[in-house]
Amino acid sequence: MAKLCKSKKVVNSKVNPKRWFYGLEHCREVQYSALPLGETIIPLNHIKEDYTEVLGYIHVTNGGADPAPVGLTKLATVDAAAAADVAALLADIKTQLEASLFADYFQIQVSTTGVEIFNNFIGLISVEDDTAEASLTIAIGQQSFGGAIGILSEDGASAAFEFEFLDQLGDATGNVAIEKWLIGLVSTITMSITDTSREKFEELFIKPLGGIYENGADKLIGFGTANFFQSLMTKIGKLVGHDSAAAFTDRSNDWQMLAVPNPSSINFNKELQVIEVEFTSAFDATMPEAINIFSIGDKTKIDFASL
Repeated sequence: MAKLCKSKKVVNSKVNPKRWFYGLEHCREVQYSALPLGETIIPLNHIKEDYTEVLGYIHVTNGGADPAPVGLTKLATVDAAAAADVAALLADIKTQLEASLFADYFQIQVSTTGVEIFNNFIGLISVEDDTAEASLTIAIGQQSFGGAIGILSEDGASAAFEFEFLDQLGDATGNVAIEKWLIGLVSTITMSITDTSREKFEELFIKPLGGIYENGADKLIGFGTANFFQSLMTKIGKLVGHDSAAAFTDRSNDWQMLAVPNPSSINFNKELQVIEVEFTSAFDATMPEAINIFSIGDKTKIDFASL
């Protein structure tokens, strides 16, 4: 008589030295109510492959000179005068941005209401102010947060992969499985973070797990009942590990997973404050099914439009 049994296998390992980042990519939809007149811009900020921010813009022209705002990098130019209507303008935004030198930093799709522009790299970006152009609206689809985790303790990071199996056993085979299925997997990355500034604490723990109270210019951060029984899946970020010895352009060994940060201990030593954190994997619905729990490689090579 056959019977079914569950079994687990945990694989532990030290992780080669990596730079670690945690947060979410920014996503916004650029919308126009009418074709813009004169020389205008679309503010468009992004995170580079080294996880630093670039303040950028798209020049929307009607045959005049580039406004060239101080401190902003031009990403592309779109000819509004040549567009037959708003739909044509939106399509050209996609075309010009994908043909630019900055194409690798974005995923771009045209919808019925605008053009969705998704940053490829995680990290908090500055506000994209759309108030200078009345016909322009920049609607946030996913608010970015996070960035570099910072310096770890000398122990670095460790990884654990827990595989759960369902085994089918038969009377004739004893404890030897006649069938075996993988039914679960949890990845856990553990590290001790030595950067315990208020800003870092807010990005790593408050934004995914806690709350922010604002009264005018005053802000308090912490944890409260407002998040009880609320889904964390819309708030938690992605953990990315990039080899310390590799150039940022070489992402072939990048580790990434959607993860819940679980602080397990805090050391308030006067000389060094350390937070030990376990990042536990979660199901990432934005990734292909084959790698939606944990993946290694260059995430920018994924054809997200086909998913």
